[in-house]
Amino acid sequence: MRTHDESSFKWVGGNSHLVSVAMQDIGRTASQLGLPRHLWCADAVNRWRYKAGLPIVPSRKAIDQVKLGKRVTQPVPGAIVVTGRYGGAHVDVVVAVLGKDMIRTVGGNVTGRVAMRDRAIHNAVYVIP
Repeated sequence: MRTHDESSFKWVGGNSHLVSVAMQDIGRTASQLGLPRHLWCADAVNRWRYKAGLPIVPSRKAIDQVKLGKRVTQPVPGAIVVTGRYGGAHVDVVVAVLGKDMIRTVGGNVTGRVAMRDRAIHNAVYVIP
């Protein structure tokens, strides 16, 4: 398993504690986190919000994560990102901005567990919690 040194990321405007909390769960499954096994990306983000001392969203829907926080037009580390996915939505936490077109995120329900991945920044909504 790769390790990730979050100290190399530049924090600009987002919530670094949210990222730290989320990264502690990398590799864990919904069962290991005590979360429902189906459509659990928003449950994971709510878990991390709670552990980071942030208010949780009273919904299991990924899209509802944009209701608590300040919308921003560009991704920043520590922001929550909601993207369209297979006719629905998916929510992750931005770990790093990798350039003008790519970000690195950590999220739940990514190949059945909490994982990091790189993705395009387009077609997404960003919120600073």
